Amino acid sequence: MKIDLLDNGLHSLWRGIEAYESAKTADDIWSFKDAIMFIHHGIELLMKQILANHSEYLVFDDLSDSTVSKQKQANKQGVGVFFLPKPPKSVTYLNAIRRVEAFINPADLDEDLVSRLEQLNSLRNQIEHYAVDLDKQDVTMLLGKIHEPLLNLLDSQLGGIRKNQPAPVIKAWEGITSIMERGIAAEKRVADIAARFNGQLIEGNLFAKDVPIQLPIVRQVYQGKLWKIDDHAVGVDVLAESDTGNWVVEVKVSRSLQNASFVQVKGIAHSLNATPWLVFTGVATERNLQLAHALGVLLTDSPRLDSLEKLLK
Repeated sequence: MKIDLLDNGLHSLWRGIEAYESAKTADDIWSFKDAIMFIHHGIELLMKQILANHSEYLVFDDLSDSTVSKQKQANKQGVGVFFLPKPPKSVTYLNAIRRVEAFINPADLDEDLVSRLEQLNSLRNQIEHYAVDLDKQDVTMLLGKIHEPLLNLLDSQLGGIRKNQPAPVIKAWEGITSIMERGIAAEKRVADIAARFNGQLIEGNLFAKDVPIQLPIVRQVYQGKLWKIDDHAVGVDVLAESDTGNWVVEVKVSRSLQNASFVQVKGIAHSLNATPWLVFTGVATERNLQLAHALGVLLTDSPRLDSLEKLLK
């Protein structure tokens, strides 16, 4: 049995996308895990194929004396160096991406795509090495934002990738894109509301608080921007910038709020020295309200958001 690098990478990528579709419909957390692991693996192999097309030596982790000796051994045996019993190490996922960016410099691999691929690597590492509490909407939004730029890159460098996608993969991508578009629309609505913050004193109940809330005087609103936190790119749904203190907003369009969503916005806000605000397009439960109060997170669900939007028009 022999599977070449390109086919191996595409198989993993397609299998990961199909696993996502299974997880989305069956609420199967194990399929969701498979989706992240296989998509990550597929991208790693396809990046190595791009490198190999340019120069097979770019796939080596290093060109030390040991690697040179193994290449000589492979030459004598008439086999590829990675078919040796103890082959040299190849580059990691992140290094493969960075080498494609540096040595091949394709226009489709821009800073935004690199940052989102780094985010995917962080998710994969969590699954590989730690206990995991992931927000499915966040992963779906990430995959949706990777989708088109990644296919453009693979098409330009490897050719014929988009047109050869299996039908189930195309269907799964469409589902991811649909969820992403709903999420972006919800983020835009919240960003538009935050842009009207002008120091108003607002009823605390609209943020699940018992006391009135003094809104900041917002001078700039960012939607869907990546921010560097501890050398890692972190996506923030909305950030409202103010001279009196920034607000970090996470917008959730899922059927229910997970505890991880509260911890997530609290952690990002802490790292950016900002006020955490969680906006949920459903109806908050009593447990949601209690958790928001306990963690010091502002919480606005759908009825409260409608009221806030009317009040600020």
